[in-house]
Amino acid sequence: MQTMQITEIGIELGRCQCSECGMVYYVPVSWRKQRNKDHATFYCPNGHGQYIPAKSDADLLKEQLNNVKA
Repeated sequence: MQTMQITEIGIELGRCQCSECGMVYYVPVSWRKQRNKDHATFYCPNGHGQYIPAKSDADLLKEQLNNVKA
C-alpha cells in the first residue's frame, strides 16, 4: 500500500461544479473572485467551457451609481 505525503501550502480553495458534466473541482478563492469580476471563460477538468454570467456586487454598485448620476 502506498502512502500519500500531504504538504500544506496555504492556498484557500473554493468548490466549483461544472454545469455540463457535474464534476466537482476546487480552485483558488482569489482566482474565483477574479472570474466573478471579469466573467472570463474557464474550463472544468473535462474541458467544458464555463463562465459566471451574473453581475458581481461591484458591477451592480456601478450601475446604481450611474443611475443616480443620470
